[in-house]
Amino acid sequence: MKNIALIFFASFSLIFSQESFSQTFGVKAGLNLSNVIFKSNAADFMVVPGFHAGASAEFPINRVFLFETDLLFSSRGYRESYENQYFEFKEETHYNYFEVPLKVKAFFSTPVMTFSVFAGPYFGFGICGKDKGIESSNGEITSWSDKIEWGSGQNDLFKRLDYGLVFGPGVQIKNIELSLSYGLGLANIASISALKVHNRVIEISVGYKFRNELTRPVQLSE
Repeated sequence: MKNIALIFFASFSLIFSQESFSQTFGVKAGLNLSNVIFKSNAADFMVVPGFHAGASAEFPINRVFLFETDLLFSSRGYRESYENQYFEFKEETHYNYFEVPLKVKAFFSTPVMTFSVFAGPYFGFGICGKDKGIESSNGEITSWSDKIEWGSGQNDLFKRLDYGLVFGPGVQIKNIELSLSYGLGLANIASISALKVHNRVIEISVGYKFRNELTRPVQLSE
């Protein structure tokens, strides 16, 4: 786990150290609205709120396109609830990743703001999490709160590796960027082979660009 974190931080530090190539860098944070798709389970799962925060770097390709990558601490999770006159079940699961999206962004500017759309793959490594819930049946109440176990063993809940696609729009006004993205998980994160579990997340981000030396974007007036 520590080795994975060190590799991610070392890789991103190397990106920022390439001063002649990194034209823009900054920080970002925002709200996550996450859920999962259980393809082998008929239960309905509900969205849970979370957050993401980290650093970003942009590399211009030409006057219309750039490459953007982030290093984020990002939360995921889901909520399940079932109730009738005899039985009640509530469970909430939260887990966190170091996440690196690799996006190609197309952008164009007006005199006031810059609009963009982006898409690309993302990769995440699970680092921590908690599963908690309560079950009531025939007057007996059982509750639990357990740490997430990562791996492919019998007692593990999720695999560490997640990957998928991320895409969405953004707008930048001076040094402030607002973006909305959708993360479509393609990896089966369930450690039990009989299950298929995929992450889904909507991210609403606010970012600050410390530098803004992009190649001159296309103006609508041109």
